[in-house]
Amino acid sequence: MREYGRLVRTMLGPDLGKLPLRRVTTQRIDAYYASLARERRLSPASIRHVHAVLRGSLGQAVRWRWISSNAAASASPPKLRRREITPPPLHTTRTLLEAAEKHDLDLGAVVRVLVATGARRGEVCGLRWSDIDPAGSTVTIRRSVASVAGGTVVKETKTHAARRIAIDSETLDALDRRRERAQELAEACRLAFNPDGYVFTSEPDGSRPLHPDTITGGFQRLCQRAGLDGVRLHDLRHLDATQLLAAGVPVRTVSGRLGHANAATTLNVYPHFLEASDREATEVIAGLLDTPSPLRPTTRHNDRPARPSEDVIRRELR
Repeated sequence: MREYGRLVRTMLGPDLGKLPLRRVTTQRIDAYYASLARERRLSPASIRHVHAVLRGSLGQAVRWRWISSNAAASASPPKLRRREITPPPLHTTRTLLEAAEKHDLDLGAVVRVLVATGARRGEVCGLRWSDIDPAGSTVTIRRSVASVAGGTVVKETKTHAARRIAIDSETLDALDRRRERAQELAEACRLAFNPDGYVFTSEPDGSRPLHPDTITGGFQRLCQRAGLDGVRLHDLRHLDATQLLAAGVPVRTVSGRLGHANAATTLNVYPHFLEASDREATEVIAGLLDTPSPLRPTTRHNDRPARPSEDVIRRELR
């Protein structure tokens, strides 16, 4: 809603707001989209956001019978070009974790959880201590933290569903160390440690989560210290997904860990990273086809048995 309001205030209102609705034709809308690309250098994705607001608004006008048809429904916004996913190599991620150990242990724990779970940054911000199960070695993603004007808001996950993710022992150790530091900070401030407080927070009592932009800014500074350019925080999520798919982990499992609505979403986002498992499947089929059945042994031309001698033939005839 905040983004839609911004588009109305800064673009649609000033550019089209004074026109009578009858003059908002499909031709005029197409020309408007072309001008946004040519004069304001907006990307196709940004223009499609404008299109979504305009189409929805005119659609409501049709339902209220202010106009007879939705001109934006027939408009032609620019097509999106799928951005090629290039996750950072594993050695880059290890370099970042090592740099975090030297400069910011809490940020290092954030990076570790992001890579180990493939969760979104807002979902990691929304983690509470009660979401972590050390005995079961799992983390439950129940909520997400979103940026709004003046701060943050805690909401449901993108798919409105909680999910449980298994984590490794090293990630659990990183979370244990983070908990020890949180307990020490609460004690230093003469506060009781909150066992249901937020895991990543700047408050001694854990009452408020970190702002997602705080994690992004810290990650960018970490990359600068490590001398790594072009690595984005969201690339850690891509790294988790592509490594799992390349290792042959079932797509449904990867989809569940990432919090996608269904496996089709995972297939659409990461189609090129299924080649390794596809090659493995080909080798399995080839092995089945090339292995002779024990019930029907095959004999090759080069493996024909030797012709029996005349003595053997006479003996068999007797």
